[in-house]
Amino acid sequence: MANSEYRNDTLAAQPPQETARAHLRVLDALLNVEGDDADFARLFRAYHALFAFDGALVLQEDGTSVNCIAAEPKELIGRQWPILPLLHEAVHGRVLAISGTQPGDEREQLPADLIARDEGALLLPIAVRDRHAALLLRRSAGREDFGDLQLVLARQYSVFALAILGMRNSERIRHEGERLRRLIEDLQRDGQETSPSHDLFKEIIEQLPIGLTVQDEEGRFILVNSVAAANLAMSPDALLVRGRRRPWSPAWALF
Repeated sequence: MANSEYRNDTLAAQPPQETARAHLRVLDALLNVEGDDADFARLFRAYHALFAFDGALVLQEDGTSVNCIAAEPKELIGRQWPILPLLHEAVHGRVLAISGTQPGDEREQLPADLIARDEGALLLPIAVRDRHAALLLRRSAGREDFGDLQLVLARQYSVFALAILGMRNSERIRHEGERLRRLIEDLQRDGQETSPSHDLFKEIIEQLPIGLTVQDEEGRFILVNSVAAANLAMSPDALLVRGRRRPWSPAWALF
């Protein structure tokens, strides 16, 4: 899946319809990761359209190690690494960007044979069936790092994946999961793929049967669905009024 000619501004320059359809394919793939090869292949294809990675791994904790349960290329499947703090945090909700061009403390805290010294990478949580996992996207040495827009997308998809995991741990998952799948299909069929990706994300998050809030580093609400607002006895607008920012600002989407 190499993309030596791809640049981050290629994503921003895509027609809105094409980009929105790509977002919907990611959301659909996240809803359907049950653990078989076809599910992982669909997940990799969906993320590749927006992140243009050269390699991808799905990592899952198993006792004292982190195991690669799916990968592109497949030769990496079955590899194991110790459960280091950063890997544990990524599996359980943290989104982590590793620069391939700038030094950083995070790289030194990860196994040297997991991310090569000059590779750029993104680590983000996903759900595999009813278990936490992490998706590692890698870019080969010499390519530009993942951009701000891609980091925002990674954080948005991570919120969605963690919400899916929360639903799968409840009795309502089958019904609600099917309802979300129908919503995605309706958005595609009805021509709403022209909506900005952030609006699509908000519309789908609004359908979740669990309360979901996201706050920035200053503690301000930047995303609230109706269930969460009802639990807090306030309207979503009242909670968000002091936290509105531009949708594509990285600070706006600090999940």
